Amino acid sequence: MPYPNYSSPRRLATSAQIHPNILPYIHAPSPAMRSSIARRLPAYAAAACIAYAVGTYQYQNMTPQNGAAAAEESRMEQQRMAMLDAYGGRDSLEELEMAAQLYQSQAQSQLPPKGNQARR
Repeated sequence: MPYPNYSSPRRLATSAQIHPNILPYIHAPSPAMRSSIARRLPAYAAAACIAYAVGTYQYQNMTPQNGAAAAEESRMEQQRMAMLDAYGGRDSLEELEMAAQLYQSQAQSQLPPKGNQARR
């Protein structure tokens, strides 16, 4: 026997959900996920720009930009060539002996004489 004073505002079939409404959340990313990616994207782009700028700055500073470095290198090359000309190319034994004699004569001319040493 039904209860006489009980009145339901709806019928049972219309008020109960049989299948929960979770299917859209399974297939699509949540709005919170999309917003977190969108919030981090400018930070990632800024970090990439800064890394590119630092790399470009370091690369430009490694290469000689002024003519002073090129002039210094050409002077060093001329000095090396002068040393090769003075002491020979060491291609033969005669050139090597001449270079050794030249070196000994230069070394002896740079030594101070033995008689002029100051006494203590």
